[in-house]
Amino acid sequence: MTVTTSLNSHRNWLLKNVGDNHRRWIKENKDATLGDLLEYLNSVQDELTAYDEDVVLADIFDELVAAADYLDDFIPVEEPLDDDGEMATVEYRLANVEEDIEYVEELIDELGEEFPVSQLPQVKRN
Repeated sequence: MTVTTSLNSHRNWLLKNVGDNHRRWIKENKDATLGDLLEYLNSVQDELTAYDEDVVLADIFDELVAAADYLDDFIPVEEPLDDDGEMATVEYRLANVEEDIEYVEELIDELGEEFPVSQLPQVKRN
């Protein structure tokens, strides 16, 4: 595999990953850009960092706005993450937000802030 092929594969993966992971937000914000998506994710991050990392999300869900919207893309916050009953904490979901921000920033570096999110590929769901 050449470096160019590897870079194209990574870019295609990024496009699909961001498009699929944020398909609900994209559907609700059809005219939005990558810059808008980044702004949304930054607001989610800002909202969550106001809380201690050990706080269980189910305990603060009603206090959240953008972060509550973001969390709707995961299993319900009142459900345990695993069979051991571990509940999602601020720290746990902040890791997801930070990763999402990183991916969107990579796409912005390649495509620009004005790239329409409606053009991102998404996996079709039944």
